[in-house]
Amino acid sequence: MAGAKITLVLSSPGGKIPLSSFSNAIRNLQNLLVEIDRSSSEGGAPNTWAVTDLRMSSPAHVGIEPLDIREGLDPAKSVQLALAGFQSLNNSSARPQGFSDHALRKARTLARIKDIKNIDDIRLMNGQVAVTFTGHITANVDELIGSPPKESIGGIQGRLDVINVHSGLEIGIYRKPDNLYVKAVFQEEDEKLRESVKGFLGKPVLVFGTIRRAKDGAPKTIRIVEIGSAPAASTLESIFGLDSDFTGGLDPNNFVRERRDD
Repeated sequence: MAGAKITLVLSSPGGKIPLSSFSNAIRNLQNLLVEIDRSSSEGGAPNTWAVTDLRMSSPAHVGIEPLDIREGLDPAKSVQLALAGFQSLNNSSARPQGFSDHALRKARTLARIKDIKNIDDIRLMNGQVAVTFTGHITANVDELIGSPPKESIGGIQGRLDVINVHSGLEIGIYRKPDNLYVKAVFQEEDEKLRESVKGFLGKPVLVFGTIRRAKDGAPKTIRIVEIGSAPAASTLESIFGLDSDFTGGLDPNNFVRERRDD
């Protein structure tokens, strides 16, 4: 469909784009387009977006287009709203059309990738319009919805790769989609817990607790209050995203207690 393709451009002064930054940028742009779709459809099913063009050398180019277009949704409009939204956030703290709080958080995370070492330029374009990211985007989103907390309550899904018991029970969780490794420690532990954790080694898990995040918003560590097998993808989709308001303001222990009572 004409006008429905959006291209993400990342450049590095050294000519090499860190894989984590590359995958994080694609994931957040895709999630942003999905959120704009949902806004346009008043909460209905979004379009399915896919990478259709890829050039890895710096500047890296990633073309994203709709793979499956939902009835009543115009993907070209979503692309236009995304470009117009970033252009607006470059200039003011007014909320762009189609940008929910969730979309604004994704926009901020995408813009913050520029703050990471080895990334000096981020642009979005569609053949007619090109938007270069500036530091004003993060500041204006912060003014709209507040700065992200360094710690927030939520969950992380990934493969349990490491168990360390040298200084308390500590595990390592690897999240494949964005090549992210998260260190996880338990708020409370006993021998029974240690034995049960061994059964998860090498398997997909979902952990809940207090997440501490890096400057770009990516989780670094989590203090765990519950661990379990990862749910099916369809179930996970409804709870993944794990924003700061994930538990509706409940502390981790009360959140887990309510989950058990459901």
